[in-house]
Amino acid sequence: MSITPLEIALERIDECRRTRAPVLDLSKLGLDEIPEQVFELTWLEKLDVSGNQANWERGNIREIPAALGQLTLLIEFNCTYNQIIDLSALAHVPNLQTLDCSYNPIIDLSVLSHVPNLQTLHCGNNQLIDLSALSHVPNLQTLQCNFNQLSDLSALSHVPNLQMLHCHFNQISDLSALSHVPNLQMLHCRSNQLSDLSALSHVPNLQTLQCNFNQLSDLSALSHVPNLWMLDCIPHSAKT
Repeated sequence: MSITPLEIALERIDECRRTRAPVLDLSKLGLDEIPEQVFELTWLEKLDVSGNQANWERGNIREIPAALGQLTLLIEFNCTYNQIIDLSALAHVPNLQTLDCSYNPIIDLSVLSHVPNLQTLHCGNNQLIDLSALSHVPNLQTLQCNFNQLSDLSALSHVPNLQMLHCHFNQISDLSALSHVPNLQMLHCRSNQLSDLSALSHVPNLQTLQCNFNQLSDLSALSHVPNLWMLDCIPHSAKT
């Protein structure tokens, strides 16, 4: 009889308990839920319960138990490629620094206002329409929110330490919030509804910009971005 995904997970949990390893990898198992035994490993710093991204196979995890809050040392959590809708359990993990929740049907990030130490957030390929909670996450440095339904980046005006933003394939028409993000170094905003890049004249540290497939006809604002060295941007008037 072949071993089940849960049995594999329990073996890895037992090994983690024996060695007190700070990292537990339960990825690519297709689990239906996070085994309750995980929450006994209170020394964990990194937990991965993601699906199998390499084969485009989603896991079956639909819920993050509140018991995750027992992992008080947890700084990195990966739950990508599952079927999670609700992130509310993360309110009990205030020390979290890295979260990858991409490729889920998540519609709400409001719980992240209770995770002020978050530095890296990957939330692409969800069903998000709002980033307002991120105005309470001032230490955020990396944000990947591509392939959602976002139209408003205004919350990012309260995230001055942001260095990398991937927001391609959304419905964004205004970058003005980025004039308050002077440390931004990389911006991927292709396939949106942008017609104006003037806000970027206030982002002097920008080094990489991808903004193809928008409605841009004027790139003159980029003359005020002295550190820009990689530009992938065909103006609207140049399209055939």
